[in-house]
Amino acid sequence: MQLTCPQCGQSVRADHINIQQMAAVCPTCSNVFQFAADGPKLKRRKARQPRHLQLDESEGLRIAYRTNFRLDKNENFINSSVLSVVFTFATILMASLYLAGELPIILPILFGLAALPMYYWLGLIAFNKTHIDMDRVSIKVSRQPLPGGQTREIDLSGITSISAEETSASKQKEYDTPRYHVWANFSGGGRKLIAADVTEEYGYFTAQTLDGYLQQDASRLALDEGGEGAEGLLMDEEAYRDEARNHHR
Repeated sequence: MQLTCPQCGQSVRADHINIQQMAAVCPTCSNVFQFAADGPKLKRRKARQPRHLQLDESEGLRIAYRTNFRLDKNENFINSSVLSVVFTFATILMASLYLAGELPIILPILFGLAALPMYYWLGLIAFNKTHIDMDRVSIKVSRQPLPGGQTREIDLSGITSISAEETSASKQKEYDTPRYHVWANFSGGGRKLIAADVTEEYGYFTAQTLDGYLQQDASRLALDEGGEGAEGLLMDEEAYRDEARNHHR
């Protein structure tokens, strides 16, 4: 099995891997991290923080950003804009006909009310920010400050890594600006979506930052539980190998 340290990027030899605990120790930086034998691998690349992405590590980890690809490429934004224009034009037309005495006032009011949700939806897309908050227990994803966006919470139990991957639609349609999903990968091979339809720089930086925090927390947990940190893990591995040799005898 060939592993790469998520902290320094160096290869980890087999004698530094504990299969039973699904954990390893980097011989270069002494980072203790967990892994999944059959889980998706995190693409290794050093991503820079995008200019408009906000990062706060004072209490846990918080990432915040607005829609990060051009709005004229956003299908939801385009559809909402078209409907807003249509309903606004219809409202103006109905109001003119009402003033001319040809229509009752209820019609322009109804069209005006129908236009309001479209404008609010535009505000949700263009004004709201995506907030990703991570602590030792979970990852919370929300859209703020306007209410109406979906809030999701992902439990960290069983998550071994966080990665970014180009979407199937982006690959098939060959978007001018490729779009990526950020995934939480579980030891059993499953995964959960953290962030959807972000640009490459946002996707890889978000995945890199969240995964770094995850691995650091896993290292702290290993130190707390093992008491001896990397040395304890290596001793466990040595004991495991001795037991295997005795069994074969």
